[in-house]
Amino acid sequence: LVMINNLLDLARLEHETGHLHLEPLYPAPLMRSIAELSRPRASEQGVELSLDVPADLPQVAIDVDQFQHALQNLVDNALIYTPQGGRITLSANPTNGKIAFSVTDTGRGIPPEYVHSLFEKYFRVPGNSAPGGSGLGLAIVREIVTAHGGTVECESEPGKQTVFRILLPIMKESTLPANVMKVARG
Repeated sequence: LVMINNLLDLARLEHETGHLHLEPLYPAPLMRSIAELSRPRASEQGVELSLDVPADLPQVAIDVDQFQHALQNLVDNALIYTPQGGRITLSANPTNGKIAFSVTDTGRGIPPEYVHSLFEKYFRVPGNSAPGGSGLGLAIVREIVTAHGGTVECESEPGKQTVFRILLPIMKESTLPANVMKVARG
C-alpha cells in the first residue's frame, strides 16, 4: 500500500507541478513542527534530534503540506540510517538569496559513487538500503522541491555524516498571488 501511494504521489507531482497552494511561511515554526513530530520516534531509537534554526529568517513561499511531506521524508530516512547514540540535526540558514533547509545525520553515510543517483526513481544504494523501501521517497522529495522552484542536494561522508539540503528562494512579494496575506512569525 505504501508503494502504491508513493507511485500515485510521484505521478501526480510529475504532472501537476503548477498546482501548489503557495503561502508565505517563516522557516522556524515549520522546522520546529517537523522536529516535534519526529522526536518520539528519535527518542525510541536512542537518537538525539536537535534543531538549529534562527527565528529571524525571511519567509519562503511554500505549499505547507507538500513541503512538510518532503522534509518529513528526509527526517524519516535519517532515522532509518542513524544508529542508536547518533544525532540528527534539522537546520535552516540563509545562503545566496535562498534558505537552505538541512537534515544532517551521523548515520552510515552513502558511498560517493551513488550520491548522484539518489533522487532517481526506484534507486536504492546497493548493500546499504533499508529493507522494505521502494526507492521512491527521494524522487518524491525532488519533485516537490522542483515544483517550489528549489533544488535538493546531498553530501555524504561514509561512516561520518550525510547532509540533505533543500534550497528554496527567499520569498519576494511578487512570488504570491495578490490575495494572499503574510503569515505571522511563529
